[in-house]
Amino acid sequence: MRIENNDIVIALSTLMLHPVTELENS
Repeated sequence: MRIENNDIVIALSTLMLHPVTELENS
C-alpha cells in the first residue's frame, strides 16, 4: 500500500505541476 500511495502522490503532483509549468513557459 505504501508504494501505491506514494505512486498516487507522485501522479497527482505531476498533474498539478504540469499545467503550472506550461503557464510559466507561456
